[in-house]
Amino acid sequence: VVITKMMSKRLLNVRTITGGVKAWRRCIVTKTSTGIVGLEVDLNGRANLIVQCENILEALKGIPETNGYRQDTEKIVKYRLETAMKFEDEEMIEEEIGQGQLEELLEHGEDELKLIQMYIDEKMWEQVDGQEFTNQEIFLPEADEQPGAQETKKEA
Repeated sequence: VVITKMMSKRLLNVRTITGGVKAWRRCIVTKTSTGIVGLEVDLNGRANLIVQCENILEALKGIPETNGYRQDTEKIVKYRLETAMKFEDEEMIEEEIGQGQLEELLEHGEDELKLIQMYIDEKMWEQVDGQEFTNQEIFLPEADEQPGAQETKKEA
């Protein structure tokens, strides 16, 4: 960060007026990079996170209230929203949430909105072919599809 003499005088005045080092620091430190290739800085990260959380909570209303995915996602998103409303400092929000930078949270939120729409469109909370499945039954591969299963069969 390059600070000219004129800028530093203004910043010192801001520091004196506000009476806080933290306020002075916020005035001079501007995030210029996320440090993640392809992920640009969002200058309105906090405000955008708040709007996005509200959008996610609204979208989740299309899923039955008793659904576990909806319940878990609501808890996470409500926590993020409450944190963003509580703190104005973006670094404090990131630290409190503990799941990366605001830009990363916003990217995850975009993906979540797509997933919610797919979840609603496909009515994924309903039974599949009249049969209920547990998460393990749906996502775990069959024993013969697991790595090393074919090698064991060949040896036998």
